[in-house]
Amino acid sequence: MALMIVAALGALVAAIVGATTAWNVPQTENIVLWMGVIVLYAFAFVPWSRLAQWLRTRNVSWLRSIFQSLWWHRVELVLLAAILVVAFVVRYWRLAWIPGIFGGDEGEMGAEALSVLNGDLKNPFVTGWLSHATLYFFAQSIFLRLMGATVYGLRLVGVVGGTLSVFVSYLLIRRLFNVRLALITAALLAVYNFHIHFSRLAVNNIFDVVFAPLVLLLLYAGLESRRAAYFALSGMAMGLAVYFYHGTRLIPIIVAVFALYLVITQRELIFKNILNFVWMGLGALIVAGPLLYFFYLHPNDFMARLNQRGIFQSGWFDYQIKNGKTASEIMLEQLRRSFLAFNLVPDQMVWFGTGKPLLDPLSGMFFVFGAAYSVVQFRKKNYALLLIWLVLGVFLGSTLLENPPTSPTFVMVSVPAIFFVALGLDKLIELAARVLRPLARVRWQAAAVVVLLIAAWGLAFYFIEYTPRYSYGGDPNWVAQELVKYVQPRRDKYRVYFVAPPIMYLNIGSRKFLMPKLNGEDVLNPIRSAEDLDFVQRSRPALFVFVPARENEFPIVEKTFPGGIVRTFNKPDGSLLFFIYEVNTR
Repeated sequence: MALMIVAALGALVAAIVGATTAWNVPQTENIVLWMGVIVLYAFAFVPWSRLAQWLRTRNVSWLRSIFQSLWWHRVELVLLAAILVVAFVVRYWRLAWIPGIFGGDEGEMGAEALSVLNGDLKNPFVTGWLSHATLYFFAQSIFLRLMGATVYGLRLVGVVGGTLSVFVSYLLIRRLFNVRLALITAALLAVYNFHIHFSRLAVNNIFDVVFAPLVLLLLYAGLESRRAAYFALSGMAMGLAVYFYHGTRLIPIIVAVFALYLVITQRELIFKNILNFVWMGLGALIVAGPLLYFFYLHPNDFMARLNQRGIFQSGWFDYQIKNGKTASEIMLEQLRRSFLAFNLVPDQMVWFGTGKPLLDPLSGMFFVFGAAYSVVQFRKKNYALLLIWLVLGVFLGSTLLENPPTSPTFVMVSVPAIFFVALGLDKLIELAARVLRPLARVRWQAAAVVVLLIAAWGLAFYFIEYTPRYSYGGDPNWVAQELVKYVQPRRDKYRVYFVAPPIMYLNIGSRKFLMPKLNGEDVLNPIRSAEDLDFVQRSRPALFVFVPARENEFPIVEKTFPGGIVRTFNKPDGSLLFFIYEVNTR
């Protein structure tokens, strides 16, 4: 208890100091304090007397039992290792080039990570770009320091997160169900192109499905064992999750609704663990305290994304009502588009932009069967937990936001969705085996064949069909990327005049990371005559960059500054991406 009190008091100090200190003020001592109180709180749940007794009486028998256990589970461990290797490879291979466009949000986060490296950003307990917690930028900066300030180095943290997600999801499903379902789920998740895509990006979305399964795994283990340590660790993981993508804020809601479900269906289980839930909450507060106190002082930062995209907060819902739609029509359409995103409604966002639902037709069939089976089994808490996760994630993360489905918010529910695919596959094979008795003897092999088929389908689509489209990121980031490639070797010779607003601007995030220092300016006003070019500096050669929407202004530039060279940049289909007019303006 003394350790808990000291940890709580230390966390309070860390929260106050971290939340009330500017982003550019060093936090070294406070970071050490914060990490120290986390360790102290964890130590409070270590059974020291039992550990001491074990150390006094230990002999080689415990080593023998460990090796025996590993040998007994050798097939499972080999399969799991193979799955994790595949998961890592398909996320790591040609990381700097796939996706082919470096996204604007990747660049914005990368620019924040560069600020950490440069010593400009020093406080991990506040928010930065777009109200994202700055702690994640500190994590990215570690990879940049080790691997260099490159797209590869920046994206590598996502590869680690995606691979961890597969592993933690395996542990969760194994705890909730069995080894077979856990391996099938992990295998399908490892090759799921949607999960792969977000694991290859330099953004924090993929950590939704690192922390959500981790929190639920520890919570479920705590409920079954009634051990306070599991609850405390679950709370600490939940607190740490707040420092990552906004989707992790759904985790406490999922936990709360699951607890309410248990109050209704298994009340005794909750009553036996009331104190443990207190330790869980305290653990979350200790870890998340600095950021939560910052949000208390700056509520607009906490609500920023919801105010931008929430159908009620942004005024979108009222606008639809004024246009003659009824509230029921609006909500039914929102529900339809959200809950059919896996099977019917295509993803049109440039974040993924496949033009297809989030699951292939075969996986979609298994998903429906698995979800329906889970509804029938809803009184069993393991099935209920996955259903609660999926339904709340889709409803709160999509239905209540503008223009669903938006793929970044569906990362949060990718694990339960793939579990339902695995469950549907497993149960359909079980059903088929009752009709075709010989199939029962090769049930594992049949499941493996279907998983390999889905894997081949998904991987071929992502790497062979989807990647060459350059769908991710959109044209503005594509322009910025190609422009940087061209300007970088000429940076000291030319000044860039960017004839692109309002389509895009030079301060786009991808450019800010790829080429932080660029000698140039946006041409905001239309060029209608030579007088409109008085801003051009005659002291150095110019690169006029035109996007298709403003190419009609080029003749005036060419007439005013004749004798230049036009360099055209086209898309793979031959259509114009942008062009550069390279000219001496003296």
